Amino acid sequence: MDNNEPLSLITVLMDINWNSHAEFVTDYYFDDMVLNDSNMPRGIKILPDKEMSFFYGNPASSAKWIQTLDVQNAENKSAVVSNPFPAQTAVLNSSKVLEFDKRASVAWRQDVRTLLPGVFQVNKSVY
Repeated sequence: MDNNEPLSLITVLMDINWNSHAEFVTDYYFDDMVLNDSNMPRGIKILPDKEMSFFYGNPASSAKWIQTLDVQNAENKSAVVSNPFPAQTAVLNSSKVLEFDKRASVAWRQDVRTLLPGVFQVNKSVY
């Protein structure tokens, strides 16, 4: 904890007050509150790599770094296709690229989401 302040109180606020709706009347159950010296959740896979650089169209890179591609809406489509900008192939490290087709009918925030196979400890000095 910051400034070595002792923990003396835990408050849990159930707030789903979106769009001025009241919280649901229900029971809440709690179990397994843990305080520890790590800011990472238990059971999470921490990637040992010091940096990440991946290319959607490169099979080896994709296999290492991409667990799942999620287009967040079934109307959106994505596919690995031939690079339409062949002059950039050397820069992209691949003759293929990810094409994402976002449909006009989907929400503005629904894009392609790349899920990694684990997490990086970005708060830790790696050099």
